[in-house]
Amino acid sequence: MIIFNTKQAKGLLNIHDYLVHNKNTMEIENHLIDKLLVEIIEALKEGCYTTETQRKLNEARNIWLLSQPWTCSYCLKSTKEIEYDYLSGYDHLECVLKE
Repeated sequence: MIIFNTKQAKGLLNIHDYLVHNKNTMEIENHLIDKLLVEIIEALKEGCYTTETQRKLNEARNIWLLSQPWTCSYCLKSTKEIEYDYLSGYDHLECVLKE
């Protein structure tokens, strides 16, 4: 089991909201999205998830990030107003270096 912190819980909520609002426009079958939504809710209730759930969540996160240009993949904050010198791709340079 993987235990996550508050920052990661906020990321799960972002993914959950994205999936709910874009369910019908995604290239993933609706029943798979429904299952993933249930897994997110269960993970948020328990504060942890399995490595298999983590793999699925990472796939959903990557889809979400592709739809959100100018979003740091580490902190999930906007990078639209950041100067290029402080970015690595769309990620904050500081976040990349911390990782």
